[in-house]
Amino acid sequence: MSVLRTTAKCEISTSKGNLEVELWAKECPNTCRNFMNIALSNDFNGDSFNNYLEGKYLFLERSKEHLEKGGSELKVEWNSRFSITQDGILCWNPKKRSFFISTGIWTNYPTNEFTIFGMVVGESIYKLREWLSSDIDTENNDKTGNKKFIYPPVIENVDITIPYFTDLIIKKNKIPRMDIMPPKTKLKAMPRVVLSFDDDDEGEVNVIPKIKMKASPLLNRKRKIRKVDSLDRNEQNEHGKPVEVITDIYDADQEDDKNGELPHGSDTNKVTIETEPETEKPKNKLDAMELLKKMKSSNNGKGMFS
Repeated sequence: MSVLRTTAKCEISTSKGNLEVELWAKECPNTCRNFMNIALSNDFNGDSFNNYLEGKYLFLERSKEHLEKGGSELKVEWNSRFSITQDGILCWNPKKRSFFISTGIWTNYPTNEFTIFGMVVGESIYKLREWLSSDIDTENNDKTGNKKFIYPPVIENVDITIPYFTDLIIKKNKIPRMDIMPPKTKLKAMPRVVLSFDDDDEGEVNVIPKIKMKASPLLNRKRKIRKVDSLDRNEQNEHGKPVEVITDIYDADQEDDKNGELPHGSDTNKVTIETEPETEKPKNKLDAMELLKKMKSSNNGKGMFS
């Protein structure tokens, strides 16, 4: 069968999974329109695929209530380009007013009894093959070879996703409208997570460790002069001159890291420098008479202008 382009699409929801089917609505308009009208009226709901003939078809058994509603009489729409050369081909039987799905290659089928109008597409074909390989009632078989299922797939709903026909009344809320945006929802604040390192099993209490920050290496080049405290006042050199104590910050920081603080009264990291007390020199005041005497003595007793 040369595959023609399909123009309509439906999704058959069953109790054992969904089947996606595409229809040749352009080539078989009457059959496809009738199939969609029955789907829109929910007359497929509750019907089950419970008539399986191996290598030929999986027939949909419709309920008496749905068959009594009647419907328009359809004629077979035969197309030379359609044939049953694989499983998953949809065919409509006008006499039984139901459809079946092919389960294999069927060559010698009666072309004047049913219309080929669609096919199962996508991964749904694997779902169909799964139905045929399990849950078959081997004890209750017909004389013709038709098999039944212990739990047959029951149609729950048929949704038309691509209708092709413009005059069909589609069910509400089946085809979502893309022009209507859902309302925005506010995002909930995420709860804060508090990490706990307590070990309840062993009963240990974890102590938060102290973090030491290293000072900039530029500060190590500075020097700090500490005034002589009350204990260092007694330290004097041989001449009785006062002593100043100069403390190196770099060495003091190392000592602080080891002991926590510099021990009181310790002479480590200290440099003593002897300094002389500063004395204020009196300012010399020049006398005019003494200046004249010095000038005469330097000029052999004569005045400057004589």
